[in-house]
Amino acid sequence: MRDLSMTDEKGFSLVEVLFGVMIFAFGMLGVGALLTATVRDNSFSSNLSEATLLAANQLDVLLAVSYDSTDPQLTEGSDADGADGIGGIDDVGAKADGQMPNQGKNGIFNVYWNVVVDAPVPDNKTINVIVQWGDQENGDRRVSFRAIRGRN
Repeated sequence: MRDLSMTDEKGFSLVEVLFGVMIFAFGMLGVGALLTATVRDNSFSSNLSEATLLAANQLDVLLAVSYDSTDPQLTEGSDADGADGIGGIDDVGAKADGQMPNQGKNGIFNVYWNVVVDAPVPDNKTINVIVQWGDQENGDRRVSFRAIRGRN
């Protein structure tokens, strides 16, 4: 009869295999959580980039319009602190001088702008463009660009 000592055994016991599988499973859970966070962050980055592009584009459009334009969306600006009851330059929605809802590739962006005449000094206009969108995890997000345009 042969002596079966520990040194003669080959392979792994069932307990060793189970521990190895558990360690592998915990590692895969970590990779899954990392993948989920990466996808979420990429989605936010994509939305932020698109909102920035929309805001910059609308600001360029507004800056290209003649200073003396009679377009009401460019001349009926509220004062900067909102004292006139219309709302301040950072107000959106019904208080905005102009708006374009449902913009962008998924239609999730709302573009608003306000123009303040004779601010910060006479013969200047302060133009503020705000792009707002909804984020399921963090609520509303916004990007804002501001420029001052002088009379040419």
